[in-house]
Amino acid sequence: MINDKLNSFSMPQRVSVRSDVSCRDRFNVLLRRIGRSQNWLADEVGVSKGTMSKIANGNWFPASNLMTKICNILDVPSHVLFGDSIHWKNYNPKIIYEEIEE
Repeated sequence: MINDKLNSFSMPQRVSVRSDVSCRDRFNVLLRRIGRSQNWLADEVGVSKGTMSKIANGNWFPASNLMTKICNILDVPSHVLFGDSIHWKNYNPKIIYEEIEE
């Protein structure tokens, strides 16, 4: 009986106009906007290219001082770059809808 209830339970899906925009896509859009590469950003903030790759792919969350450096260079608030997709979508839809669709 308990197993039947557990099997029938499901979490509601988050509803949005677009699917979630990955951290990687956000980084790519912002780097493209300033004409720079992920390797350049790694050098600017003083981390290895491997570490920057992990951050950009959402596999490693940076410490607050590193997050601040990254966001300052990319000229974006931290909650937009690292937060929920709704913050990104509300930040600047023109950038999102034109550049990710390419």
